[in-house]
Amino acid sequence: MVTWGTVTQFGLAAGGVISLITLWLLIHQKRFSIFTSLFAYLNALFFIEIMATVITASTPKTSAVVIAHGIRVITALYIPAILFSLIFNRFDSTFSKKHIAVTVAVWGSATLLALPLVNGTYFSHPIPLEHFSLPEYSSYYWLIIAYLGMVFFFSALLLYRGSHLLSPADRRLAVTVLFPFTIGFYTVVHILPVWGIFHPVFLLLYPTGALIIFYSMLHFRLLESSPRVQFVLPFLLLFTILLAIFYIVVPPVPDYVVHFAIVVFTALTIITGTEFTLIIHRQSTESQAAAHQTLEKQLATFSEKITTYLEPEKFWEYVGHFCHSTFGYNRCAIVTFQYDVQPYRIAFISGFETDRFQSMLTGNPSVILDELERQRQILSVQQYPPGSVLHDALTRMGIEIIVPIFEDRSLAGIIFLGGEGHSPADIKSMQHRLSLFANHVAIAYKNLKIIRQTMQAQKMAEIGMLASQLAHDFQSFISLVKLENADNSRLAEHAQYMEKLVSDLLQFVRPQELRLTPVNINDLIDMTLDVLNIPPDVILEKHYAEELPEVKVDISEMRRVFMNLLENSLRAMQNSSHKRIKITTRRLRPISRFQLSPWLYIEILDEGEGIPEEYLDKIFDPFFTTYKHRGGNGLGLAIVKQIVTRHQGYIDVASRPGKGTIFSIRIPFLLH
Repeated sequence: MVTWGTVTQFGLAAGGVISLITLWLLIHQKRFSIFTSLFAYLNALFFIEIMATVITASTPKTSAVVIAHGIRVITALYIPAILFSLIFNRFDSTFSKKHIAVTVAVWGSATLLALPLVNGTYFSHPIPLEHFSLPEYSSYYWLIIAYLGMVFFFSALLLYRGSHLLSPADRRLAVTVLFPFTIGFYTVVHILPVWGIFHPVFLLLYPTGALIIFYSMLHFRLLESSPRVQFVLPFLLLFTILLAIFYIVVPPVPDYVVHFAIVVFTALTIITGTEFTLIIHRQSTESQAAAHQTLEKQLATFSEKITTYLEPEKFWEYVGHFCHSTFGYNRCAIVTFQYDVQPYRIAFISGFETDRFQSMLTGNPSVILDELERQRQILSVQQYPPGSVLHDALTRMGIEIIVPIFEDRSLAGIIFLGGEGHSPADIKSMQHRLSLFANHVAIAYKNLKIIRQTMQAQKMAEIGMLASQLAHDFQSFISLVKLENADNSRLAEHAQYMEKLVSDLLQFVRPQELRLTPVNINDLIDMTLDVLNIPPDVILEKHYAEELPEVKVDISEMRRVFMNLLENSLRAMQNSSHKRIKITTRRLRPISRFQLSPWLYIEILDEGEGIPEEYLDKIFDPFFTTYKHRGGNGLGLAIVKQIVTRHQGYIDVASRPGKGTIFSIRIPFLLH
């Protein structure tokens, strides 16, 4: 049953614990200054007053109560002196003669008024009340009340005159909390009892005052907001609740020694719990720091070795193996972005099922890719509740974490990781490490691209200089041969071949700047067919998509692409019994819902002799040709691919010997 005695004893015990913990925090941080020392003395005196009040509220012994009231009078004299010194030091830190005189006057008055306590001048035997004992005050006690009024008056005056020196937050705390509480506390606890006005609920001002002192020290930064302070607060709250339960369950204890023991025991328990938590926190922090240092060393090794992997395939393979060895995932797949109809391709895969991954990339829509493109951050299977579409999709694939890699805010690649089932805590800690790793990969990938582009530019520049010199020399020689041997048809044929070789070589190493013009691709193909000499036995089929939007291309360059491919088709069908060329155009829609630019598809099919399988990977290489004996120089298809690539497009080939060949071209309508 809750009684006023229970409330009184709990309030005093809680206030004592808070004051003791505050004093411990102040001493432990080892920061000494005038303000810190004064607050330490203030808190210590407040703790002493609380403990003296515990005696008056929990024992019938007259001698003990008289001593306790004497202690309360002493604290009532010196606490205002400390508060006055705090305010004075706040606005005047010069320690002038005036400063010293005023401070000495206040402290001297407190000391002089405390001396008569020796012979009991201020009060006589205590009067027992319910749950408390009040002394019978003498008329001399008015000296103490006058002293309190004087100190509070000068403190208020000083606070008013120096308020402009305070920040708005400090002024608000002083004017609305500290000063009103101090006056109210002394009025209720030390002045009203002179007229016999007292109630046990008044004693709840003690834990309130202890909390205000604690908060004030945090506000004025006398207590650092350190891990120790942060950890002590939940312990303080927990044991305050336990203390309340204890006083509710246990009947009021009349022995103040028990209450002292409860306060000390509770404070020591809070201190011990805080210190143990701090030790665990430090060990955890040191462990995390060690893990970060290890990761930094591994990333440094990664950055050092990465320059040896200039080829994209080797680069992503190294990244995949690094994920295996560093992060402990036995399944890894890396998907890179490409500006194409199918925007993603598998660059590396280990542990995952390739067919299933390929289906995810080509699926329309793909819930995993859609979520990644929408969120644009690291995703884990733990983020999604079991039974949700994404959780089930990731679980089926065996994916635990997805790490996007951005290059200048554009998605350059995606790392998919899976293992034997990591705990949520492991995955959460892994996300930060993977975020750092993704940044390193993005920087390394960008740097390698720059290196490759620089090397390619240097290579092409060197080849261009050589080609220009050769072209000049060859052109002079060709002109001389044609002039001196006009009647020699064989030499004229070779001169014509050399002249085309020089022209193609210059076109390849020093391509002209594209002049983009809107054109209907069907009309452009027809323009090419008009100047092409197609034998009458060749069947030409045109499957053009209707109402194709215009696409910006370099007309002369793109006509060269079509001319070269159609000439190759005619040459491949010279010995075929069935000769047919089929040209198809249509629009393509990207698979990704976040890459909505449409594409133009052009397909040229012939039923010629076909290309052997071992040559398919080489036909776009410069100077590779199977028609050397028929005047081929091996630059035609290389230039075709170069032109298509410069239009940000793609060209592919499929062929079966004896069946024919298909060249397929994809060009975006909107060039980036």
